Amino acid sequence: MGKLKGVYTFGAHMKYSWTILVGYFVSITVWYLQYEVLGLYIQPAVNAVAGH
Repeated sequence: MGKLKGVYTFGAHMKYSWTILVGYFVSITVWYLQYEVLGLYIQPAVNAVAGH
């Protein structure tokens, strides 16, 4: 993992992997709140290609 033996190991890297998991679930929660609860999304243009 690095040039210095014992300073930065895979175990030290995995020690903070829980933050990635927390961030993943937080991002899903934010998406759910924005799109499903608040309705913050762009409506698709229906019939835009047909010119109606």
